[in-house]
Amino acid sequence: TWYREKGNKAFGKGQYDLARKLYTKGIRNQPTCKLFCNRSAAHMRLGEPEDASRDASLAIRLDPKSVKARAKKAMALTKLGRHREAIQHIREALEVEPNDPQLMNMLSDLESCCSHIETGQVLEEQLPSKGSKFENADGVRAVAEALEALKSAAGEHKQSSEVRKHLDVLRKMLKNRDCLDFMIASNGFHAIVGAFQYDNERVLVLMNRVLCELPFLAEQLMSKAEFNLVIKSLNERRVAIVSSAFDVADNLSDKSHDFREQLFDSAPAMNVLF
Repeated sequence: TWYREKGNKAFGKGQYDLARKLYTKGIRNQPTCKLFCNRSAAHMRLGEPEDASRDASLAIRLDPKSVKARAKKAMALTKLGRHREAIQHIREALEVEPNDPQLMNMLSDLESCCSHIETGQVLEEQLPSKGSKFENADGVRAVAEALEALKSAAGEHKQSSEVRKHLDVLRKMLKNRDCLDFMIASNGFHAIVGAFQYDNERVLVLMNRVLCELPFLAEQLMSKAEFNLVIKSLNERRVAIVSSAFDVADNLSDKSHDFREQLFDSAPAMNVLF
């Protein structure tokens, strides 16, 4: 109990590595479901979802009816991209606490996430066929070509005007659901962010459009390094860029505690806010 309490205090101060060490000492002294759950949370904050998943499994083994352990397991699995397994754990937690609003929201978000990813995979599989049954097959194909061009531009020095042309295609086509789903399935978000060096304003606008449409995918879509590009844009002199960057930052920080901490720990954000 002493180690868990000390670990919780460290965790609350954002000292996640210290918290993890304290939880580990507590586990060595007397392993409990709560200690494994808490260490799982520390692992998640440190960017270690596999370790977080392992600790959550050990917590479940100690107490199969622990709602907290099931939720921690689901969060780790989601970060690992194993959404169907995460859904199963949330459903088992709901059997214990059927009216828990947080669990119900998690289940809804996960099911929506799976739906979008699976729809996108179907789009990708059918894309080569000219006789596609999609309502906007030409749009999907245009998105595929634009993303491929952006991916190649990331490793080469391209003319900015050429890259902007592809970004404008995406800006137009991603209003369509088929095109948006295909972009997610083909890992296109990272290709869009990869064009940041060519035109940060267009990229920021596109990022915000995607995140507004798919808020539950925020943590899966963007890495902390990519989010840092958004934060750095808050130092730009052009009002349009700062405004777009803040829209993206606000959208992401609203969905993720980690992104929110990263935002408010940054000097650029403080300059804009205060």
